[in-house]
Amino acid sequence: MRLERIENSRYTAINERGGKISIGTGDGTDFSPVELLLVSIGGCTAVDVDLLTSRRAEPDSFEIVVTIVLDLNPALFLPMLNSDMRGKPFA
Repeated sequence: MRLERIENSRYTAINERGGKISIGTGDGTDFSPVELLLVSIGGCTAVDVDLLTSRRAEPDSFEIVVTIVLDLNPALFLPMLNSDMRGKPFA
């Protein structure tokens, strides 16, 4: 992984395969670091669930929503996962 500074508070993360993602303070369309952390948690969950469920039937749709609950101390947070999978029942 490589992180290149584009301008003040804006960066591009580049993986070894050439994939890119914009990171910043959360202004505009750039992902904030916390949003990337939540995407990572949701992405790991989605891959695991998808691998297990698609062995029996391909879902018509699949969505995972990850939200954050801030404690009184903003440094402490609790990610919340919510998933919705629709498709044919398992045979």
